[in-house]
Amino acid sequence: MRASQFEILERDLASALSQVKPSELSRCRGYVDMVLEEYDNLDKAYKVNLNLIGYLNSQLSEHTNLDLSLFNLIIAEILTNRIRLNSEESNSELVSCGLAAMNNWINYRDEHELANKRSAREIQQRNRQTAKKLNKAKHEPLNTLVNRIFELYEPTIFQLKRDGKAVNYFNVAGRIEKVVRSLNIQLDGRYLLGNPIKSRNVNIEHKTPDPVGAIKRRLEKAVRDRDLKSIREYKKL
Repeated sequence: MRASQFEILERDLASALSQVKPSELSRCRGYVDMVLEEYDNLDKAYKVNLNLIGYLNSQLSEHTNLDLSLFNLIIAEILTNRIRLNSEESNSELVSCGLAAMNNWINYRDEHELANKRSAREIQQRNRQTAKKLNKAKHEPLNTLVNRIFELYEPTIFQLKRDGKAVNYFNVAGRIEKVVRSLNIQLDGRYLLGNPIKSRNVNIEHKTPDPVGAIKRRLEKAVRDRDLKSIREYKKL
């Protein structure tokens, strides 16, 4: 048997009330009672083209979507109880008013949840952008240093060849280190590349900085990754 409009109202109201904390409804009941009292005191002529739901939402429109959803839910509950108490299940006007309140409850709740999701996305996006900026700022000195090392790689190889020196990664790194030393040493005296490091095997720290070795390893890695040409290729020239 097909459910009546009032049965649909009762069912939807019960489902909605199960999703809301009683404390939230208690917080909003005072506003609804105030609007109900104002509405009851309006002239009958004024009420002809203004139903309770429209009046409620117009009077409380400055509130948040969350509050508006709760206001409408409370009105739907009040109307349902009134219909049930007075056995007015066939009163289509009251039932339609209750269903309209339930529709508003859904619409305002959805607007509230959508705004929350949008706000959460915006916060995540701002956090990602901030993290990127901080990460960039953190690594910018090292990136500048490495870029300069790569720029000097090829010219240094040719310098070694002109000077009749052995062309190997250690000699290339040694010459480059002298040029980039001011970029490599930080204000606290530590190196961006070549700081003393703890041994992997024993819990001791190598106290001697090794910027040349660090530059050499960085060059060798760049060659393996094919970001730089191998020294062997330059020796053929």
